[in-house]
Amino acid sequence: MTEPGTPEIRTSAKAVILHDGHVLLMRAVWEEQECYFLPGGGQRPGESLGDAVRREVDEETGLTVTVERLLWLREYIGANHDHPVSEANTHRIEAIFLCTPTSDPGQLGGHAQDEVQTGLEWVPLGETPAINLLPLAIRQPPSPRHPRSQAPTSAMSPDNAMDGIDGRVPSSTREITTGQANRVWSVDRPTPYILKHYGDPSRAANEVAAPRLLARYRAPAPQLLAASSGSSTPPWTAQTVVHAKPVPNDQFLTELAEPLAIIHRIPGTYFGGLAGARQHHGWTDYLHDRLHTYATAAPNLRSTARLLRQEVEASDNAIQPVLLHHDLQPSHLLREPAGSRLLIDWELAIFGDQRSDLARLAVRLDLDDPTPVLALTSQQEPTTESRLRLYWQIHLLADAALSTDPAVRERAARRLLRRR
Repeated sequence: MTEPGTPEIRTSAKAVILHDGHVLLMRAVWEEQECYFLPGGGQRPGESLGDAVRREVDEETGLTVTVERLLWLREYIGANHDHPVSEANTHRIEAIFLCTPTSDPGQLGGHAQDEVQTGLEWVPLGETPAINLLPLAIRQPPSPRHPRSQAPTSAMSPDNAMDGIDGRVPSSTREITTGQANRVWSVDRPTPYILKHYGDPSRAANEVAAPRLLARYRAPAPQLLAASSGSSTPPWTAQTVVHAKPVPNDQFLTELAEPLAIIHRIPGTYFGGLAGARQHHGWTDYLHDRLHTYATAAPNLRSTARLLRQEVEASDNAIQPVLLHHDLQPSHLLREPAGSRLLIDWELAIFGDQRSDLARLAVRLDLDDPTPVLALTSQQEPTTESRLRLYWQIHLLADAALSTDPAVRERAARRLLRRR
């Protein structure tokens, strides 16, 4: 007999759909974060779990699939998790099935998509431990017994050649660290790679998300070979070695124009970091959040932060977010032997106003006046220069408040106070 107030137990069926070393995931925005879910949903009365997963996959992705076997059963009792009050009556049993597509994997588009769903994506299996795939317990792909699963033997790496990369620094490596936020090594193996350890997990999450995003839009970028799971300390990534040299300083602005134009055409669906950080629905909210962070870190600059906040509020911030590198500097632009250029070190990337990228560049170039970088943009609107100057001052405030180099902090503060 069911006691009054007892939560109903809901059953659902989800699909791990594998094809050519990739898994099909739903992109979504849920609780103000960009994330991924497995396709699937609730079971209807009188419907078998196999029929339920086939129907849900068709509705949400447009694919027809063969159900191979049951992978996991997952029980979720809301009272035992992060929201024990609001989810006190939530109790779910999820059956997660291994599936293979029987219709064209390239033809995606369901007719009854989930309300939080923003898209569909075939994600390389080796990258699943590092993306924001929910629930957390399913980030490691199963060890397949079925020959049709097409999964690699290592959940952390896209092919067997990369098995053994675990974030530890192998013997006989060469440290190539240049900054203070991370440590970087060049690892000489049959397949050489660059290993990075991060002091800030959000930087690692960004550097995992950026190569995937750039590859989706055919923008040149290093290939991610492996990355840490959410529990690893320190967070780390392993990327391919890029056989290229930094562009000379005197050619930097000229050669930056083309790759930067490609990057600034990549759209976002929110404002803020690519992964591992709060996502904002508006550019104004993002800027206010950053100014609050800087004012908290440097109380002596609160009045400057307050004035900049007023300028932000007085501006027209109806902006469509695009991808920003947000750490442009000569050492981050490489020229390959064939002549193509690519940008590296994406740990500070965000979605936002492209003029903020130019303003950050002006700070990195130590310019007393930011307007020379306007040559890099075709977005010449009446407010372009004033907006560039506003962002330039916000980035100066960031350096004055947060830089770990005392000389950088002092120089930024002096320049900022002169402008006020």
